[in-house]
Amino acid sequence: MKKLFILLFCILSLTIFSQSSVYKPFCDNPSWTTVTGNFGLINYTSYQYELDSTIGLNSYKKIRGVNIPSSYVLLREDIPLKKIYRFDITNSVEYLFIDFNLNVGSTFGLSFGNSLSVMTTSVSVKDSILINGQYHNYLEFPMNPPVYLSGFRFIEGILAFSNPMYPRFHPSDPQTELVCECKNGQYYYNNPNSFYMCQVSCIPTKIAENNFVNEKSFNVFPNPSVNLIFIKGEIDLRGKKYVIFDYTGKEVLSNNYNSEKGIDVYSLKSGIYTLSVSNSFMKFIKIN
Repeated sequence: MKKLFILLFCILSLTIFSQSSVYKPFCDNPSWTTVTGNFGLINYTSYQYELDSTIGLNSYKKIRGVNIPSSYVLLREDIPLKKIYRFDITNSVEYLFIDFNLNVGSTFGLSFGNSLSVMTTSVSVKDSILINGQYHNYLEFPMNPPVYLSGFRFIEGILAFSNPMYPRFHPSDPQTELVCECKNGQYYYNNPNSFYMCQVSCIPTKIAENNFVNEKSFNVFPNPSVNLIFIKGEIDLRGKKYVIFDYTGKEVLSNNYNSEKGIDVYSLKSGIYTLSVSNSFMKFIKIN
């Protein structure tokens, strides 16, 4: 009887190991639902894979916030190498988002939105979790003071524990966490540790294409500029909200665009900036 128990245990262990050793990709038409609790106010946000974007020789999965369609990320999944890369739109560079080959104690630079915002930490836990009948590997990184964060978890096939765009989350109000994930319109993962229920339909929401402007449809002039910049293109952008980011990805200016008055950038320091409007990103140079 004891030998039979040992044999069954070994078979079960080998089954778990064989399942967890096979990398689980996230790119099967996924969508995610996160919840943000901010001192009693609850807000659900959905993210979904929209389409592929090609930059150079690489193809990226574009993931967009359904509630905030002007916000998106570009991720490239190298399935054989078990790595995910993210393209930093602001700085026009690709960086390693997560490497599932890491082991406990391995150091890694966690990024919070762009390649210049990195926190070096190490893997504290590497384990597997049963999701929809399959074991998925996951990595955990501990809190690293003085940053007020409780930790980070990346799950194969699910991405970041908080949401697919950013890995960070807070331990209490305000907090952000992933509550569920869907693939091909079916619920695939419900966070068993979440206090909140997944109250959003798993059917992907169609993001209207006419809400966006082709990324190559307009440009900034004059460039470089001392005080005013204007946006030139085939589409009228009057009243559209624009956001200007500095080289670190920090928002430094935002307003609604006035095509007659332009955008006053006189107060900005000299340097390279990124202008975002209607899903397009344009770089310009501010000079004194």
